[in-house]
Amino acid sequence: MVNLEKKLKTIIGGIIGSIIGGDVLDVGSGRGEFIHIIKEFKSFNKITANDIEQRSGDFIKEHFKDIDIDFVKADAGDLPFNDGSYDTVCISNSLHHLPELEKILAEMKRVLRDGGNFIINEMFSDAQDEAQMSHVLLHHWFAKIDKIFGRYHDETFKRKQIEKIVKKLELSDHNIIEYCWPIPDTKDTKLIEERTKLIDIGLKQLEGKDEFEPMKTEGKKIREYIEANGFASATSLFIVGIK
Repeated sequence: MVNLEKKLKTIIGGIIGSIIGGDVLDVGSGRGEFIHIIKEFKSFNKITANDIEQRSGDFIKEHFKDIDIDFVKADAGDLPFNDGSYDTVCISNSLHHLPELEKILAEMKRVLRDGGNFIINEMFSDAQDEAQMSHVLLHHWFAKIDKIFGRYHDETFKRKQIEKIVKKLELSDHNIIEYCWPIPDTKDTKLIEERTKLIDIGLKQLEGKDEFEPMKTEGKKIREYIEANGFASATSLFIVGIK
């Protein structure tokens, strides 16, 4: 993971390495993937990771012992922080997971100081090539699985939808960079096997569910699509705006 995140620093033109983070809040941290990015900032003082799941905090504390980081279990729509508490707020690949998106983004902006960095990192679903559509289709299939189990997970937004979301935040000095992971061979046998195995893992979760058969049928079509078209990471937007 660390080597991949260092590659990302180069891919998006060095913007990560120019960010002076100060006190950083990472909303919807999950397993801490974006914390690897924060570590590549030019500088930062302290990181606060936030998620509604305590298991996220347990994982982060175990895997990020080398930096000063706190974990706060809280609903992102009601953050337990004072106005202007942070110099940088971040959210990565989570917009499509949020049932109250506008409320959560407003909360993030509230706890961000004037002049602070508001960072959004999010993949989008349109304008992808055939190999990248494998990623989109697989991601959306797993979104359906999450919904079956009562977890909120929409399909990823289109590019213009993300731009519209950012526009509503009324940030200044936008820097929007489009990037994707470079994959030398999108039809590499090992790569294809790894991605199609994910379908088997998803179906295992659904055993005994009424939705198993239709999801199996859809999964078979996605497997065939990946085998025919290869696999590549979908293109994402890395956005930095100033409050």
